[in-house]
Amino acid sequence: MCDPRMVDARPFSLAMPNLQDELAQLRRGSLYWLACARVEDADRLCRQILAGMEASARAALVAGGRSPQLLLLGLDACQGPGELASCSFAEHRSAAVLQDLPKELERALRPRGRLLLLSLPAQVWSGFDQRWLLQWCMRMRAWLAERDCSLLVLTHAGSAMLYVRLQACSEYLAGLAQLYRQAGAIHYLVHFWRNELGVNGSCALELEEGTAGFAVRSQSAGPALPAAGDQQLCLALRETLEGAPALSEHWQLFDEPQALLARAMCAQTASVLLAIASNDRVGELARQLYALRQHCGAALKLVVRELEPCLRTPDEQVLLGCGANLVVPCGTRLPRFLTLLGTVQGQLWRGRLSADVEEFLCHRQPPPLRGVVPGGQFVAQVREILALERSDEARHLLLALSPVAGLSVAQTLGQCRLRRYGDFACVAGERLYLFLFGCPSEGLEVALGHVFRLPWRELFSGYEVLMGMDALWLDWPGGSAPNEAPPAAAIAPAPQPAGHGLVPAPRQVVLPNVLGVP
Repeated sequence: MCDPRMVDARPFSLAMPNLQDELAQLRRGSLYWLACARVEDADRLCRQILAGMEASARAALVAGGRSPQLLLLGLDACQGPGELASCSFAEHRSAAVLQDLPKELERALRPRGRLLLLSLPAQVWSGFDQRWLLQWCMRMRAWLAERDCSLLVLTHAGSAMLYVRLQACSEYLAGLAQLYRQAGAIHYLVHFWRNELGVNGSCALELEEGTAGFAVRSQSAGPALPAAGDQQLCLALRETLEGAPALSEHWQLFDEPQALLARAMCAQTASVLLAIASNDRVGELARQLYALRQHCGAALKLVVRELEPCLRTPDEQVLLGCGANLVVPCGTRLPRFLTLLGTVQGQLWRGRLSADVEEFLCHRQPPPLRGVVPGGQFVAQVREILALERSDEARHLLLALSPVAGLSVAQTLGQCRLRRYGDFACVAGERLYLFLFGCPSEGLEVALGHVFRLPWRELFSGYEVLMGMDALWLDWPGGSAPNEAPPAAAIAPAPQPAGHGLVPAPRQVVLPNVLGVP
């Protein structure tokens, strides 16, 4: 333990090798936010930051929805700060905890001069509107400044949409960054970062993963920004501006995509704004992006605006993997869209184009199937998709839905509108079976809201998520799918591991006045 009277006054750091101090240091009295796509990456970064702290430093770890000891597994006892406090809260109490977080931290930890790490799922923040989020950031910044603490919020799973919302809070955030995996690479995107060394704008880096954690990949000098005179030029489809006129003399608007693409082929560092309103255009748009990126190089800024809610995670991954710098989700208002456009200025695309675009698209696009299909076709198509599923891509969802009392399955079909390719359903017994291609679990209920005309809770008493083909075989009426025999693996008992495979659960320390006694 360190002497609390001898607190290290040096700035805290992300402790990421090869990351320059201007992007690594955390200013005391400030709020930083790092949005991770995967919980494993958020946990690993959390341990890496703690392991890199000096013995004279003090830190605190607050975990939402799980024990902080689980995050610390693998942290060497000889590493880390001299004093590390930890506490947790149940996920269903998140709203109450976050609302009074300064008060609860004061009671539980009395933090002074500490680095505070707050780890919790991104979906926790979905229940709060934009005004609440802005006020929360403002209050936290003021509280941190009074106590000479730095707070790094690490969110995981579903952080992409939250990342967009946080950009409107830049007045109160000292730093905002995103860590995600795409096309076999680990990307670290810094929106902005402020500390004692100055202010840094948008920056995209590629990371590598080692035994000690993440490090910035050492690269030879990348392609220099072309000495072109079109840095301020914006080439845009007219529909991306919602009917607004050209915003300045630097803007050129086009009514047809082909005219825009022909002009963009002559650009070097301009911004090119494309649009998509249906997921059956993903392949066509991906090929256009690939051609532009391959011909014009890494300095061209390619931005796609979603005009109708049609893209899911795999679709966005395809567009980004074929050269897009940014995919802006449907519902983003024009002022926010223009702000996001500003974040890619001066940015070089750091992705890697596949040698063959058709091969890249082959296993990443949904099948040309949608709507209600016969049971045999449903099973065959699900098996084919799951057999091609890659470990680094978003998972698909296989559901069984039971109608509410008084409604038949046939009646619920009248409210079903499966408009995306890869979303298809069938009826078997008294249940509706639904397959949603590339739908993340945290976005399931939103997706169901798009699939059914009436609120889905008025049609179904509930749903069950089936974990792959084996679960479908067992769940299907009669134990097997139409005209097929269930595989032996689907009904064989699971092998029992030798010895005891259970690990005692670690003790949780909860924030006072939030959780009741169990």
